[in-house]
Amino acid sequence: MENKSKPRANTAFLKGMRYSLSFFLIVLSCLYFFMVGLRAEEPIILINLLLGYAGIVFTAFFISFLVCYVGTKRGIEAGESADDKIFTRDGKLNINIFKKPLD
Repeated sequence: MENKSKPRANTAFLKGMRYSLSFFLIVLSCLYFFMVGLRAEEPIILINLLLGYAGIVFTAFFISFLVCYVGTKRGIEAGESADDKIFTRDGKLNINIFKKPLD
């Protein structure tokens, strides 16, 4: 019988990923556009602006993934979330978390 009082690890990870990705994306985007606006002495080349923003999106995704993964792993260790062997296997990341149903 499952313990319904603790959230499942994959649900906690995906919810945290959604919130932290939006937070980091907003903060890094504002910082990027502010810095580009300060430095724009000559005309801005659109492709360079878009390539820089793609780097910002990748960086935000990477940072939020690390934050959520470490946070969920520590939550499992502290007993705050249930480890249902979908998110982790023997303490290692299971890449197939998106292929299995959440509930």
